[in-house]
Amino acid sequence: MIRFFGVVILSFALFARLSEAVMPLAIFYSLITPLLGILFLGCFIYEVKNKQKGYLIIALIYLTGVISILSATLQYSITSKTQKSFSVMSYNVSVFNVYAYLNHNYLESKRLMNWIKQDKTDIYCFQEYYNCDTLMTKENPDRLFTINKKLGTEQGYQVYAPPFLTNHIGATFGLAIFSKFPMVHTEMIDFKHLGGSTTNGILIADLKIPHQDTIRIINCHLQSIILDNGEPTKNTFIDKSIASIQKIHKGAILRSKQIDLLTEVIKKSPFPVVVCGDLNESSYGYAYSQLQKLLTNGFEAKGNGFGFTLTALPFRIDQLFFDDNRLKIESFETNNSQKYSDHYPISARLSFKN
Repeated sequence: MIRFFGVVILSFALFARLSEAVMPLAIFYSLITPLLGILFLGCFIYEVKNKQKGYLIIALIYLTGVISILSATLQYSITSKTQKSFSVMSYNVSVFNVYAYLNHNYLESKRLMNWIKQDKTDIYCFQEYYNCDTLMTKENPDRLFTINKKLGTEQGYQVYAPPFLTNHIGATFGLAIFSKFPMVHTEMIDFKHLGGSTTNGILIADLKIPHQDTIRIINCHLQSIILDNGEPTKNTFIDKSIASIQKIHKGAILRSKQIDLLTEVIKKSPFPVVVCGDLNESSYGYAYSQLQKLLTNGFEAKGNGFGFTLTALPFRIDQLFFDDNRLKIESFETNNSQKYSDHYPISARLSFKN
């Protein structure tokens, strides 16, 4: 009976890494994967203790499952730094809290921007980026949200922030890459043709690192799960639950298409790749597993603790992957002291391998 239970657990853990198009409930399996890891550990202890026929092989399978889940959940590392290394940050900035309901008198916006000014990372990848050269209010006399200028060019960065969406006052939304290094090529890929959100997509920037080589920075933001979009909902709990499940499933389908496109972009790169972004999915799901086949995850290589990137929920959905054939990671950090957005910034220090 215990072995049958173990087979069921193993199946769920494997299903979590499949595309939603192949396994419709994959997103839900990925959400319970940490629990599956605990159950794996229980099955492993049972096999070792009882020593039934074939227990060594079965115990090894369970142990592999525990290690696989644990490596994506909890890490401890020692950091280092070399003179030729460069720093990269990925940060979902929640449109810099521009909307009144997010803060009062733009206080949180100012705190967030001041923190970024003082941070001095070499390369920034922003998701839910916002820039507005026209917004003038009593609380905003100095055009606070001219981000391209105030956080970009005035601070010595080259800015690549093509608009994914422009509203009625000329404010732009989407993604952005800021770089202290020269940009020799840039490219934008939106997900409109896949049926996704207008502001989700991919930015590419090839950067020339002085006295070294060129790297390709890929900034991405995959489809989110919006359970309440303001539309009228049915009254019963069952109807609302069904509607929520349908939305979660639809979002997962879109993400699976988007991650398939992203992996093709990675494969075509002529340069070492660093992928940053908000995957809007846990580190046990399809999107993460597809990137893991091509690249190494920064948290798994040099992270510490659990590395949760959401301020309100214990999930690690913001990621940084790199090509470990040509790049070396020296440090990785989830900065959970910065709570200006609903995401924590993540950053890494990388260098070229000799």
